[in-house]
Amino acid sequence: MAKADHLPPMSILTPIPPATPPLQRALFSIPILGWFARDIAFGDPDNLYYFLIILLTATVLSVMTWGLPALVVKALLYVPVHVVLMVALSWPYPARSARASHSSSAAERVA
Repeated sequence: MAKADHLPPMSILTPIPPATPPLQRALFSIPILGWFARDIAFGDPDNLYYFLIILLTATVLSVMTWGLPALVVKALLYVPVHVVLMVALSWPYPARSARASHSSSAAERVA
């Protein structure tokens, strides 16, 4: 059987660059989730869309199998992500206060 050289490599064959940080390497070493993450990070750009379609299909199949509890579990798993997102968005930036003090001192110099 001839090897198809025109196809992109599968996710398990996507190489990890040697300069990858240790935490990212740890994520990539998780069997199924790591394969998806590595393929999205270093593989074909279209793999992100394939991964989103897989997540949507898994959600639809879980709702068809278990009903509303599948959506409730998915929503409960999203709560920590949403809390971290809200904290990150509302975190005070020190650069903003430094710019404000810098601009007020510049205004004092002009006056």
